[in-house]
Amino acid sequence: MELDNEFIIRNGKVYKPEVFFALCFLTFGLYAIWWNYRVWRFFKEKEDLNILPAARALFSLFFIYSLLSKINAEAVKKGGQKVSYGLYAAFFIITSLFAYLVGRVFPDSMVIFFFPYYIFLIPSVKQLNFYWESEASEIVPRVMSTGAKIALIIGSIFWLLFLAAFISLQF
Repeated sequence: MELDNEFIIRNGKVYKPEVFFALCFLTFGLYAIWWNYRVWRFFKEKEDLNILPAARALFSLFFIYSLLSKINAEAVKKGGQKVSYGLYAAFFIITSLFAYLVGRVFPDSMVIFFFPYYIFLIPSVKQLNFYWESEASEIVPRVMSTGAKIALIIGSIFWLLFLAAFISLQF
């Protein structure tokens, strides 16, 4: 499929890995689900797939391997470096399940917020950035979207409230 400018502007987002991590951390991992959705939507439109991107994002534990595989294939086609996407997918799944189990075993514990499973998506974020840079460097948006800025602000407020509550419980 030949990508037109409208398609690229709608789907192509280049975020530094640090920004991706900050968005995920400040939104308690919810941005990782949004990112999954956006990338699945991109592949659905690009390859005319008969999939539900929202369902694949919500059930990312089952679909993360195929998503990282697709990202890797697109980046390699453009001359990017191949990554061990299978290993990253496995670590993503293991860390996610471990965080869930810790939350079930210690329901009053705040430790569940400190399992950044989304860190294993960063190599694929870099690959996707490479893809967009090589596909249409001149028109790919490089600024944070309004939604991302709102997520950062709301996430920061929630983290401040979370820390205030945690500190107040200690005294």
